[in-house]
Amino acid sequence: MKREIKFRAWDGKKMHYNFLVAGAQYCDVLTILQLVAEAQYCDVLTILQDENFAKKEYKVKEWKVMQYTGLKDNTKWEQLTSKEQEDWLQKGKTREEWNGKEIYEGDVVRGGIHTELDYEIKWSDGGFIMGEEDALTEDNIKRWNLKVIGNLYENPELMEEEK
Repeated sequence: MKREIKFRAWDGKKMHYNFLVAGAQYCDVLTILQLVAEAQYCDVLTILQDENFAKKEYKVKEWKVMQYTGLKDNTKWEQLTSKEQEDWLQKGKTREEWNGKEIYEGDVVRGGIHTELDYEIKWSDGGFIMGEEDALTEDNIKRWNLKVIGNLYENPELMEEEK
């Protein structure tokens, strides 16, 4: 299965989305992953800000870098806040194009078959999991009606009960 490779990063105050590591657009996926992983251990990282290759340097030693899973949740258009709907439309997209929120490592999803539970999305043993062991798959997203309710960094209270 092919999936879009992209990342987001938490700088301790703000989440940064849709960045490319400078030079990575010409690299294979493994190289991109290595560059992003190494970014957590260097002092400064140059990030391409947009399609015009505008660059900005960030001090990233304490950043938490998270990868997009390639999957989307079951959130329907009507379940979005008016701000989320407005943000989507301002990207030049239509309501008809909406097909769920992107799921990233570090997100918290809510869902279940008999009882709704909250699950942290993690990378483990070459794949994404929910909680401690359940694979994050399209089938599980549909079966458990999973919806992204936040992430560990902007909403740390979501997983405090389980710690």
